[in-house]
Amino acid sequence: MSKITAKLVALFCAGLLALTGCAQSPQLAAQVGDRRITAAEVAPIAEAIANLEAGKETAAGMTPTVVTLMIRSEVARIALANSGKTISDADRQALYAQNTGLGSLATQPATKDFIERYADFFLLTSDDAGVTEFTKALNGIKITVNPRYGTWDPAKAMVSEGTGSLSELAPTKS
Repeated sequence: MSKITAKLVALFCAGLLALTGCAQSPQLAAQVGDRRITAAEVAPIAEAIANLEAGKETAAGMTPTVVTLMIRSEVARIALANSGKTISDADRQALYAQNTGLGSLATQPATKDFIERYADFFLLTSDDAGVTEFTKALNGIKITVNPRYGTWDPAKAMVSEGTGSLSELAPTKS
C-alpha cells in the first residue's frame, strides 16, 4: 500500500470515528445527567396514553410529550433527593382521586411507574418552594434529547415541537 493510500485510509477512518462519536444511539430518547431514557421505555407509555385518548393523538404524536414528562420527572426526582423532601403514596392517591385520567393510567402496567414519577413532579412543583427546588435541579444538570424527538428548550423545560432532525434544513429567516 502506498503512503498516499495509507494516509487516505487513515483520514477516512478518523472521519468515520468522528461522525460516530457525534451520533446518538437511536435507542436513546434523552439523557438527564447519568439517567438514560430509552426509546423502549417511551414507546409503550406513548402507546398507552394514545389509546386512552381514543384517536385524539397517535403514539408517535404523544412521544415528545412523554419524553418531556420523563425528563421533568427525572429532574423532580433529583430535586426531591437534594431537598430531602418526600412524596408519599397517600399524596399521590389524593392526586389520582382529583384527576381520574392520571388515576386510570396509574393502574395500567405500562404507565404505572411513569405516572408515579410524574405525580411526584406535579406535587413537587405545586408550590413556590418546590418550583424553586425543581429549577435549581434543572439548572444544575445536563439534558440532551435525541433530535428525532425534537430539541430540549431549557427555558420552557420541554422538548420543542418539530423533529429537530439534523438531516432537515432549518427554516430561513425573513
